[in-house]
Amino acid sequence: MVSLVRKKGNTSTGILMLQKYGDRYRIRCTPETLKRATSVEVKPEHRHLFAGKDGIYNSQLFDDIETGKQELLDFVYRVCGVRCTF
Repeated sequence: MVSLVRKKGNTSTGILMLQKYGDRYRIRCTPETLKRATSVEVKPEHRHLFAGKDGIYNSQLFDDIETGKQELLDFVYRVCGVRCTF
């Protein structure tokens, strides 16, 4: 299992790919970010999720960090097929 806890660098949440947005949270990542974190390419059937500007995926907003963490775990498993932890 891959850990998504960010140990180095400046981050608002301490979790790779989970971003603080005002007083809420969202998932923000690219296929390259996912590959660096999991060593697995995004499945071809999920490439359309990264069609925005610069290939960045922005999720809906979450009210608390716990919900965002669980959604991030589910998202990474769905698009890469890799189980992750915090």
